[in-house]
Amino acid sequence: MSASESWQRLRNALLDMACTPFTDPDAVRERLLRTDAAALGVARVSLWLFEPGHAAIVCTALYEPGKGMSKPGTRIAAEVAPIYFQTLQGLLTLAAEDARRDPRTREFEQSYLAPLGIGAMLDVPVRLFGDMVGLLCHEHVGGPRTWSDSERIFAAATGVLCSQTMEFEQLQKAERDREQAMFYDRLTGLPNRALFLDRLAQAARGEGAALLVLDIHGFGEIVEAYGHDMGDALLRETALRMATSGTSDCVGRIGNDEFALLLPGEHAAAGATRKAWQLQEAMLQPMMFAGQSLQAGFSIGLVPSIRHYQQAADALRDAVIALNAATRAGRNCIEIFREGMDEPVRQRLALEADIRRGMVAAEFCFHLQPVFSTTGEMQGAEALLRWQHPERGLLAPVEFLAVAEDAGLLHELQWPLLGSLCATLANWRERCAPDFQMGLNISPTQLALPYFPDELVALLASSGLPAGAIVAEITENTLLANEGSDAPAIARLASAGVAISLDDFGTGFASITHMAELPLAMVKIDRTFVARAVGDPRYAAIISGLVDLAHALSLRVVAEGVETEEQRGLLAGYGCDLLQGYHFGRPLPLSEFAARWLD
Repeated sequence: MSASESWQRLRNALLDMACTPFTDPDAVRERLLRTDAAALGVARVSLWLFEPGHAAIVCTALYEPGKGMSKPGTRIAAEVAPIYFQTLQGLLTLAAEDARRDPRTREFEQSYLAPLGIGAMLDVPVRLFGDMVGLLCHEHVGGPRTWSDSERIFAAATGVLCSQTMEFEQLQKAERDREQAMFYDRLTGLPNRALFLDRLAQAARGEGAALLVLDIHGFGEIVEAYGHDMGDALLRETALRMATSGTSDCVGRIGNDEFALLLPGEHAAAGATRKAWQLQEAMLQPMMFAGQSLQAGFSIGLVPSIRHYQQAADALRDAVIALNAATRAGRNCIEIFREGMDEPVRQRLALEADIRRGMVAAEFCFHLQPVFSTTGEMQGAEALLRWQHPERGLLAPVEFLAVAEDAGLLHELQWPLLGSLCATLANWRERCAPDFQMGLNISPTQLALPYFPDELVALLASSGLPAGAIVAEITENTLLANEGSDAPAIARLASAGVAISLDDFGTGFASITHMAELPLAMVKIDRTFVARAVGDPRYAAIISGLVDLAHALSLRVVAEGVETEEQRGLLAGYGCDLLQGYHFGRPLPLSEFAARWLD
């Protein structure tokens, strides 16, 4: 065959390989190696890739005419063939016409060339986005062989095509990884919220489905008690049980500890609920983690049919509303979404937005209600939040306080008002009431703030007030909500001189324990006891016992909710130290309070 005929044949083979579409990298690679072997007339064409750091090179693909493709995994270490590896660094082509004697390749003559009968080699580089990552090796079996210029050019071009195949493969993998990251949860492998919503929309347009949302009771507490590894294991086990429950082939993780599941097809409410209970039963089986048994609890919210929803997000929203209702109902409950179930949520969100607006408009203020001794001398007051609403008028805390607390707004709402309150208190104490004490209600979220005690003490000092000018009123519910974690904060306040008062005393089951363990200065008997004491000797006896117990612990006693002279006389007779209620005075703005009680 003439040189021109040989080049014509190689060129045609090269054009044929170049026109192969990069749809299936493995198929393209096989076609390249097969065409390469036929065009050059060699017994073996192999792809070798470097290990990290170029410590070795490994044969990852081999084509042999008559045998086809294989993945032998043959490995040649750099320490075995240092000259060969050094030569590869600046490689364009390595044409070893007598491979067993060529100084660049004879290092592995005994270990590789001779056993396979290889007499000549033509190696070309394979690159990945410019970096050399391996070799395309053409191996002639038999004696030495001369490699023509056209054969070298052809082999180098084949190496470029092989490089492009690998680059296409890497881009495909990057796209799969990107899609995995965008649409699948890394921890559980389930569809994430975005992908689940897409499948939810498809189901709504198709055969319909029921939608179920599940969350894990007390997941944060489990993580706090057992660590994040246990939490991750619990999430993975929850995902596995939902995915293998047999009720659906579409399960997603839509939140931290929230999962969603589609029950395909139309379901009556009773049928969907039955499926939900079946899932609940499977979920409640004990879980074993590292030899430790854990009995988790689950709540489930259910939308029996998603067909009438225009937006998938609306269906998911309603399922979550039902889930929240199930969580409020207790452990391991299931709730079906009903029309109007979302109204309290809408009202709460509207009120929260209105509170934020009112904070910006400075519509909140303190009113003061006086506190008297049983002999009729005013001792101080309790500061009570009020909202001067532009449309609804003056609102008491019962109208907004719980929502502000749940939204984490209470400290942000109250703190800007304290500076002015402390300045006014300092002025009153200096001018006419040196022993005046101000009761200030402290919320659970405030006590949970690590900086709050020091911040409050610093504010008092900057206002020129002794710490004892403030009585920090803490309810039993606050203590229970924080599960004892607020004891250090209470201790810091007390050690700084702030008087600590236990509010709503007698209504919590742990009041006596708190009296003994906390650095209290006083207790405030709840108004429900005061209201029933007159005419009901049982409540009168309770008040008498509470007063005696408090005095035995050297605590002062305040009775709130005093509305009649008869109540005042009864409480004074039982030894209460201080009294507060409408019988003495209603809460007033600061200026009116000063005019009524101080000036």
